[in-house]
Amino acid sequence: MNRWQTIDQQLQHISLNNFGQRQLESFRQCVLSLMASGTPTVEKVADAMAMHPTKLRRRVKLLTGVPANTYFTYLRIHHAMEMLGEYPLYKVHQVACACGFADTAHLCHVFRCWTDQSPMEFMDDVKKSFLNQQ
Repeated sequence: MNRWQTIDQQLQHISLNNFGQRQLESFRQCVLSLMASGTPTVEKVADAMAMHPTKLRRRVKLLTGVPANTYFTYLRIHHAMEMLGEYPLYKVHQVACACGFADTAHLCHVFRCWTDQSPMEFMDDVKKSFLNQQ
C-alpha cells in the first residue's frame, strides 16, 4: 500500500461533527485557492484563515489524524489526480502549476513518492480504463 492509499484510507474513516466537517472543508477550500499562487504552506493557510500556524497544525492533526503539511500535500496530489484524470484536457506542466508545484519535476517527484507511479503512468492507466469501459 503506497502513501496515498494509506492516508486516503485513514481520511475516509474519520468521523466528525458538523463543526469539524465545516472547519476541515474550510481548510480544504483555502488550500485549493492558494495552490495557484504556489505551495500552500501552513503559514500561508493560517494567515489566510486568520489563525496562528500552531493552532492550525493542532486543529488539522486533531481533525484528520495526520500532520497539516501531510494533509495539504494529500489535497494537492488529490487535485492533481483529478486534473490528470481529465486527460487530454490538461498537460502535466499545467497540472504542476495549478497544484502549487514549483515545476513539472517537483510534481513528478512528489507524485511518485505518494502514488508509486509518475503522472504519465497515472494518465496512461486512466486512458486504459476509459478505453476498457467503451
